[in-house]
Amino acid sequence: MGSKTDRERPPIPTFLSRQAAPDAPPLEDPPTPADQTTLVSFFAAQAQTLCGSLGMPAKTAATALYFLHRFFARSSALEHDPKDVMLTCVYVAAKAEESYISADRLAGAAGAAAATLLRREPGLLQGIGFDLLIWLPHRALEGHWVLLRDAGAGGAPEALAADVAAASPAALDAAQAASHRALAVLLRTDGPLTHTPGQLALAALRSGARKEGLQASLASAYAAHAATLAVANASGHASKDAAAVEAELRAAIASLDAAAAAAADPPSADAARLAD
Repeated sequence: MGSKTDRERPPIPTFLSRQAAPDAPPLEDPPTPADQTTLVSFFAAQAQTLCGSLGMPAKTAATALYFLHRFFARSSALEHDPKDVMLTCVYVAAKAEESYISADRLAGAAGAAAATLLRREPGLLQGIGFDLLIWLPHRALEGHWVLLRDAGAGGAPEALAADVAAASPAALDAAQAASHRALAVLLRTDGPLTHTPGQLALAALRSGARKEGLQASLASAYAAHAATLAVANASGHASKDAAAVEAELRAAIASLDAAAAAAADPPSADAARLAD
């Protein structure tokens, strides 16, 4: 029997941590790092669906995914329930992006308890280092499309201008919409942690162009054009030429393409099984 001091000592707050019951059976097959990646991607997709059903702006859902990736970059799904973390990310992102939603409404839409979100919020903030500043790729994607559509007006390589002229406005509109869908998939991956917003946006643009059957040379020529602009406008590339920057862009896009292919849409049956 503990001393009076032991009995009066308050419990250590666990925030987002979940503790197994004393009589809980041991896990037969503990999740692997690959399983955690699959889980995070699955709940990232759930966050996007939830935000969409509540009419939240796309930037709020994207911010929530950035928080989710940041948290699990330093934490384990064995210690933290991904669903609870995801809901808390959406709650915090809504406040950070000034699209506030009450804990009661959010929890009710997700079948959770509002008190759970409020209790877990401090732990989430601690887990992401209290860093709420997010540089989203959406504006970069829109900027890429503005440059692409204006390529025919001059200042762009002839091959790119010709490809833009050959594409109908309807085809460009469809490709632009497809690129936003591709970006939503990319945000479920680890890409936001390993690539710049501009690289994510460029990968999404190429994916959208491919899905809508635009000329393969269009996205390729635009990558070269973007590299030239990057060298001209960014001091960080002062020691590199356009060809070197273009090679880096192509490597980044290839890496993101592979990550997006692994982030199935809709999520795979394995992801749903792990979530359960």
